[in-house]
Amino acid sequence: MDAQDMPPASSQVSSGEERREYFRVDDTLPLDYEPVSREEAERHKEGARADEGLLRGGMDLSGADPGLLKLLKSIDHKLNCIMEAMRRKDIPVDVPGPKEVNISAGGVRFRCEKEFRKGDILRITLGLPPYPYEVMSVLGEVVRVEKCVEDDCAFYGTAVRFLDIEDDRREDIIKYLFKVQRDIITKKTGTES
Repeated sequence: MDAQDMPPASSQVSSGEERREYFRVDDTLPLDYEPVSREEAERHKEGARADEGLLRGGMDLSGADPGLLKLLKSIDHKLNCIMEAMRRKDIPVDVPGPKEVNISAGGVRFRCEKEFRKGDILRITLGLPPYPYEVMSVLGEVVRVEKCVEDDCAFYGTAVRFLDIEDDRREDIIKYLFKVQRDIITKKTGTES
């Protein structure tokens, strides 16, 4: 994909043959990013392994209702995010501003003013519809940077592969992507499902 082919403001499924592990969708979503050092990324991974979470603290949940268990996992994840934000005091708690993105369950591509290098680690804060947004914060590695110029303004198309995304968060992204695809197909065919 050429650097000038950054995602449009409206949602659409990427055309062409997909060679990636996950399908991709162009959309406008709340997104923010900040660089982190490799040392901080390692500390984050170690902390994630050390933090057992409320549901993994030795409770036997094998007989729990699946719907209730899913709700408890969601609450547990949100509490862990709040505790991490309180501990660090520099993680944004509010919803970031919207950006045009190309997103999959494996990563995200977006425009930014700063030029990052391949291999840089970023903390990506992303909001998924519907409102109120499901805000998640994940680490990702820059895998591609393309300098772009549009209307005499330079920016960088930055592709990031998620590094530490939890299965539940990845599943939330996949569900969102399916919904976007379903909405696009519905609009094209003029039918409601």
